[in-house]
Amino acid sequence: MQVAAVGMGTPAMATDFKREYEVPFPVLIDHTKETYRLVGLKRATLADAVKPQVLLRGAVALIKRGQALPQQDPAQLGGAIVVDPNGNIIFVHRARDAQDNAPVDALLEALP
Repeated sequence: MQVAAVGMGTPAMATDFKREYEVPFPVLIDHTKETYRLVGLKRATLADAVKPQVLLRGAVALIKRGQALPQQDPAQLGGAIVVDPNGNIIFVHRARDAQDNAPVDALLEALP
């Protein structure tokens, strides 16, 4: 089994992310966001960005971690996919807002 993360930052940002969060797998960069388009990940609208729960969680993250403002596309939402060894997508989670992450249990259950 192989695991990788895909982000839209720079190689330096991927290296920093990997080090800061002690990520034990490759962190790949897709600055064109083609992967995001292929998986069908949406971009947030203004209405998505100003939902009270999104603003609150963002403010808490900023206070707790001193999180910097986004340096890439802040409207691009993320997601998670699991692809089996034959290239079939067997799990997809498309974020509905910036704080919507795939449940870890569902990701682990989907692993081949």
